[in-house]
Amino acid sequence: MLEQKLAEILKVVESGVIWTADQVPLIVKELFVWKTCLYIFGVIVGMTLTFIAYRFYAAAKKRVDQDDCHDWDDEIAAYFGIIIPALFGIIIFITDLCNLLQITLAPRIWLIEYISSIVSS
Repeated sequence: MLEQKLAEILKVVESGVIWTADQVPLIVKELFVWKTCLYIFGVIVGMTLTFIAYRFYAAAKKRVDQDDCHDWDDEIAAYFGIIIPALFGIIIFITDLCNLLQITLAPRIWLIEYISSIVSS
C-alpha cells in the first residue's frame, strides 16, 4: 500500500518536472520579448528627456542672449533645471540602448547575465 502511494507521488512529481521542462523555452522567449519592449521604451524615454532638455536649453539661451541684464541666480537655476533631466535622459538612453543591443545581438550572454544578477541579489 505504501509503495503504491509512493509510486503515485513520484509519477505526479515526474509529470510536473516534464511539464516544467516543456515550458522553459516559451518562458525564455517571453522574457526576451518583455525585456526588449522595456529597453525600447527606456530608449524612447531617454531620447525624449534629452530632446526636451535641449529644447529648454535652447529657449533659455535665446532668452539670456536677448536680455542685457543678467540675473545669475536665475540663469544658474535654469541651467541646472535643464542639465539634470538631460543627464538622466542620456544615462537612461545609453544604458537601455546597450541592453537592447546585447539582447538583440547576444541573447544567450544577456540571459546568463540576467540569471546571474537574479541569483546574486
